[in-house]
Amino acid sequence: TGEIDIEQVRENVAASGTEPTDSEVRAEIRREFDISETVDDPDLEETLSEAMNLLLGDNAEMADELLSNEITTPCAETVPEQTVHGPDHESACLLHGERTPAEPNPADD
Repeated sequence: TGEIDIEQVRENVAASGTEPTDSEVRAEIRREFDISETVDDPDLEETLSEAMNLLLGDNAEMADELLSNEITTPCAETVPEQTVHGPDHESACLLHGERTPAEPNPADD
């Protein structure tokens, strides 16, 4: 899991010479984890906001539990098949399986 050291984030933001605001800390967390300023899915945005509130309140365990319960990845939902690459080289990764082409994006036309 990607653990967050909230005190380190606060120190990074404070390096500019001012006491960091909660908004600045939230923005830094989003930058560190490559999360846009807002996400299109309102439920996901609400979950992220709630998790950040928990982090800012020094409740990292509850934030982790919330994110683990609400956000899953394909890797967590599906056990990938073993792929043999050579005599002593195997892997189990969804990216190594057969892929279905994505639907064309109308904006790409």
